[in-house]
Amino acid sequence: MNIWYFHHYAGGPGMGRLTRPYHLSRAWAHTGHTTTNFVASFHHMLDIKEPLPPELTVDGVRYVALPARPYSGNGLGRIKNMGDYCRAVLHLPARVPSDLAKPDAIIVSSPQPFAIFPAAKLARQFGAHLTFEVRDLWPLSLIEINGTSKFHPFAILTAFTEWFAYRKANLVSSVLGGAEAHMRAHGLGPNKFVHVPNAVSLARLTMPEVPTTAAGLTAAAQIAAWKAEGRLVAIHPGAQGAPNGLDKLLEAMSLDECAGDRRPVRRFAGWYWRYGRTTQG
Repeated sequence: MNIWYFHHYAGGPGMGRLTRPYHLSRAWAHTGHTTTNFVASFHHMLDIKEPLPPELTVDGVRYVALPARPYSGNGLGRIKNMGDYCRAVLHLPARVPSDLAKPDAIIVSSPQPFAIFPAAKLARQFGAHLTFEVRDLWPLSLIEINGTSKFHPFAILTAFTEWFAYRKANLVSSVLGGAEAHMRAHGLGPNKFVHVPNAVSLARLTMPEVPTTAAGLTAAAQIAAWKAEGRLVAIHPGAQGAPNGLDKLLEAMSLDECAGDRRPVRRFAGWYWRYGRTTQG
């Protein structure tokens, strides 16, 4: 099967942080499928803040970079970048490499959901199975987390996009296991939902990870010093944004009912409230 995977912020080792397309592509390759990842030529999740070349391969995983203007911040420039990507998807048949076979399956991942519109047209054109992969619930994330009004123009646009995607996709997958009820209430038909959680490559766990940045080397040295003192070191490797609730975890760990010495937890909690929240993400 030939898969076209549209992920605006697709990454991989040495390329970008969002590596789900990379790992899925490698897993599909082991089962005999071919995948091409269509990524924006520029996005803020790239390791090197320069536009990508039109084509590149990372450990056998193929990427085609669609033209999208550089931007900074979270304003109009980023929205225009999304528009560039969607226009490039719409005109993809006229610009794809000649050796790129027509797709049997098209997957649209929704760090930004708008590519579902041109991708649905491509699916009709090629007779391909269309899957919508939900990362964030739009516009619910905007409304519940950011406090955006449901009547905000962007919230209305994403609500229509959500409605369109649930109706046009043959299958809707999500890392959010409890999302089906919400989706069914917003137009998703029966037997169209599948939960595909994030995972980890066990092979990579056996590889020694050596930090290469100054911050990484400093952190590694501090962790080694704490271990030498006999301390228990707990690491939160994920984001520190409002949706992640790290403050609740720290409060729970600091309760008097928790067993053991709570002073290291409280010291870390104090550090987090003073410094950690200013460097979220």
